[in-house]
Amino acid sequence: MLNLDTHIFLHALLGTITKTERALLENSRWGISSIVIWEITKLYQLGRITLSPSDSEFKTVLSGVHIWPMAYNVHATAQSREGRGCRKEGFFAGRPPAC
Repeated sequence: MLNLDTHIFLHALLGTITKTERALLENSRWGISSIVIWEITKLYQLGRITLSPSDSEFKTVLSGVHIWPMAYNVHATAQSREGRGCRKEGFFAGRPPAC
């Protein structure tokens, strides 16, 4: 199983991946972290993507993808840091939040 990040997952859905990437993805089961759905929702809300998480096509793809749960403390940290400029350093950079 391939655990895809938000970037690769979106490009796979949009069909903007290379032949090599497509071949690899077609021959593997996909998994994503639950935070990927949150990130896609945020990108849609901010107008950065046009793919809506409520679209039936998106829901159909998700039904065939393993969604890895996240521990409560990760969700709580993301929620408490939301909108506080922590993207460059802290939670989103793979380090404990400093902001």
